[in-house]
Amino acid sequence: MKASRAGLTDTLACRTVVDEDWVPVAVADAYLRHLRLGADRAEGTTRTYAGDMACYLGWCEANGRDLAAGAAAPGMFVAMLKTTPVTRAGPGQGRALSGVCSAESRAEIS
Repeated sequence: MKASRAGLTDTLACRTVVDEDWVPVAVADAYLRHLRLGADRAEGTTRTYAGDMACYLGWCEANGRDLAAGAAAPGMFVAMLKTTPVTRAGPGQGRALSGVCSAESRAEIS
């Protein structure tokens, strides 16, 4: 799963989450479009949310969980976040080295 930019018009863009085949993930796409268009959130907000959703949905997929099963086990997701090795450029900054929440998986694809 990766975060991606989806141009809606020449001047308006939204963010989404795509799978390995570059197909938008329906639940993430609907939520992010709602935030951007229905709730008038900034593009930067949806960019951040898309990266976080790609991380979470990738974790669900990697662990054989659908969205409901993942939501029923938030402690497992938090444990993964807490135990994933990170590199740190300074206090409070870091990127996961590998896995579903690595910098590469959360990076925006334009």
